[in-house]
Amino acid sequence: MGRVGLFEVIGNRNRRRMLEMLSERPRYVSELAEELGIGQKAVIDHLRVLDEMDLIDDRRGKHNRKYINLTRTLHAEVLISPRESRTVVTEIPRHGEGTGRSGAAGDELRSFERLGEELRRLNREVLEAIESLAGSVPQENGERR
Repeated sequence: MGRVGLFEVIGNRNRRRMLEMLSERPRYVSELAEELGIGQKAVIDHLRVLDEMDLIDDRRGKHNRKYINLTRTLHAEVLISPRESRTVVTEIPRHGEGTGRSGAAGDELRSFERLGEELRRLNREVLEAIESLAGSVPQENGERR
């Protein structure tokens, strides 16, 4: 997965919120649409982007409805300073990955919880960095905000 691609994905507020919601538990499209306050077509468009990045998959639930699930745990770090800018994205393997065994449901749930925590932390850090940068930009009169 390319770094730019992931940051473009999480750069969209609705997709970040969708990932946070999916980190709590699998959801139906209608649940995502209702909680986000957007139409189901918009949700499906966002899900298509998440699917292209292999962040989600779906499974059939009751009444043949699709549950949307997170599939990966990613850790992202962003460094922005006057001297350098760097991003690092690493995938955290799920329990049992690479051993031929799939992790238990509890392990997968913990992976989803960690992804949600990481996304919330990253969102806070990015917002803080943006606010900090905005405060250091000189205004027309030469003063800083």
